[in-house]
Amino acid sequence: MLGVFNGLEGDMGLLPKSCWIGLRYAKKAYRNARLQQWRHDTFWRLYAGWTGKGLVYFIGDSHARVFRYEAGMISCVISAATAHNLVKNNSSTQSRQKLLAALERVNKKRDIVVLVFGEVDCRFHINYQYMKTGIPMSDLIDRTIINYSLVIREIRDMGYNVHVCNIVPASWRENEGFPYYGDAYTRSWVTKVFNERLKGVMPNLVDVYTPSADSDGFMRSEFGLDDVHLNSRIIPYVRRQLHV
Repeated sequence: MLGVFNGLEGDMGLLPKSCWIGLRYAKKAYRNARLQQWRHDTFWRLYAGWTGKGLVYFIGDSHARVFRYEAGMISCVISAATAHNLVKNNSSTQSRQKLLAALERVNKKRDIVVLVFGEVDCRFHINYQYMKTGIPMSDLIDRTIINYSLVIREIRDMGYNVHVCNIVPASWRENEGFPYYGDAYTRSWVTKVFNERLKGVMPNLVDVYTPSADSDGFMRSEFGLDDVHLNSRIIPYVRRQLHV
């Protein structure tokens, strides 16, 4: 991300003054956020080393970010990663390589790993592939679950204590600023079915869907950070399920 800011700064002569001032503020804010997260992560890794108490590593797409400054929790975000492609060595996001790199920081004997993938699949890719190929969405969901479960099993076989977050409720709005495919009710149905089938293959499931969904399966407004992500209201529910 810092490389993007640096690249834009090279074009500052072409931008109005208000734009490049805003760009510099954005770059500074990004650096400050990175520094804050580094301080948080370093403190809790040292604390775990001193006390022997385990940490919880949330590794996933942007939905892992809600845990980033929580006590005893570390967030590792792999932007735009999908559950379907996590098994692939050559995905465009390099998600598999980034996942394995994040796992290297985890103490297998002490820490918990919580995978947070699948929302991008439910919001966008499954319906997009249905429209593109005609393959029934139910089959596409199954294929995604199979790929995801292969990765989960692989990590567990490596000796990690693995849990999995299910998928946050769909927004009834049209996800302004976030790519999506299909109407709100279709996305809600895909999310419900995905979660049901994920529960069938994943016993250590962290349920963020049930407390944050309304009676129609859409995200409750008080739990929404924006049209897609949950806010910190979900943290106590997650802590109770993980007993941390």
